[in-house]
Amino acid sequence: ADYNAAAGYNLATGLGTIDANNLVNDWNKISLLSTATTMTASQTSFAHGTAITISGAVTGTGTPTGNLALMTDSTEPFNQGHAVFPLTSGSYSNSTVNYLPGGTYHIWGQYGGDSKNQMSTSTPPIEIAVTPETPGMDLNLFNVALGQYYTSASNPGTQVDYGSQLMVSALVGPASQVSYLQNCDTLGTNCNLLGKFPSPTGTVTFTDNGSPINTAVMNAEDDAEYNAAFGVGAHSVSATYNGDQSYNKIAASAPIAFTVVKDSPDLFWDASN
Repeated sequence: ADYNAAAGYNLATGLGTIDANNLVNDWNKISLLSTATTMTASQTSFAHGTAITISGAVTGTGTPTGNLALMTDSTEPFNQGHAVFPLTSGSYSNSTVNYLPGGTYHIWGQYGGDSKNQMSTSTPPIEIAVTPETPGMDLNLFNVALGQYYTSASNPGTQVDYGSQLMVSALVGPASQVSYLQNCDTLGTNCNLLGKFPSPTGTVTFTDNGSPINTAVMNAEDDAEYNAAFGVGAHSVSATYNGDQSYNKIAASAPIAFTVVKDSPDLFWDASN
């Protein structure tokens, strides 16, 4: 379509003025080649976190180029679009798809088209059933002001002064990744694993001496947190992950015990003279 006819329009930069009349009149003259998209899944019933192979092809008059998106109708948050697979000679294949959420729903492929080929969608959608896996949990206690952290095996004992602001952190993820999560949380190492496995959703309930003290939502760092200044006396803090469609409910493996002791105040006095 000759919509560049107006003087001063630069094809290289896109700057200038186009002939809008020609653009509108010639719009229906643009035609793209039809395509057909296929998709197969190596498994349709599996446990959450299992790697399956998604493959297929996009065919047309020529060889379609571009990408294909893996789509779902899962009700889990942020799980409607999962991945983009590049086409190689019109085909695609990925054997490491381990991030599909739990539940029973459908998946399909959506080809976005290119400069010569139309978009198309694989049909019929594939129904899959993903059962939840049992995750692991890493429970930590932080004294934010002093930059100290504690676990069930290394607790602060009686070294917690009254008024200390403590943060309880419960990291949740695949059981095989818990040691890496702990290293990231406490040592700052192996943090590149965060975001590389299906993230849990839902909530964590924190308890102290067996009584609930707070329920926190899982955040983008795969953990739930609770900040508090605990009262004087003995404490035993634990956490329970309440589960979602991808991860089963679990309780913390061991509580963190500590004792808050009375602080020694500073006394200041002055006289007017």
